This record gives sequence, structure tokens and C-alpha cells, in this order.
Amino acid sequence: MRYLSCPSNANVQLGGTSFTWAFWAKINSTLANHPFIWKFQESLGQREYTLGYEVGPGLVFRVYPDGTLLGVQTL
Repeated sequence: MRYLSCPSNANVQLGGTSFTWAFWAKINSTLANHPFIWKFQESLGQREYTLGYEVGPGLVFRVYPDGTLLGVQTL
């Protein structure tokens, strides 16, 4: 079993609310990136977070504090 954890910081705090994501994923190919869960404001072109598999690091959770790739934090 694999898990991902992150110490509390201002970019991931929800103001006293907690959440859990639980999922099973079968990755048929490790040669490509596979996003599983994401929050994206398409009309504004801004991301909030993504969770998925990426070639190289494996399971990745990314937080976009300012909504762009410039401020991305990979956990």
C-alpha cells in the first residue's frame, strides 16, 4: 500500500476543515502522466490542485497557491 502525506502549511490548510481522498487506480502504462483528481477553473484558466501519477516521481499532489504553474508546489 502506498500513501501520500504532507505537513500542515498555509497552502493546504482549509480553516479547520479536513478532508480525505480515497481511491483505487490501475495504471495501465507508466509511460504517461495520469491525473486522477483535479480542481480547475476553466473559464479563468486557473488550477487549485491536482492529484495523479506522473512519470518519474510516481504519485504526485500539486497545490497551485496563485492558480498558475509559476507557484506550483509538488508534495
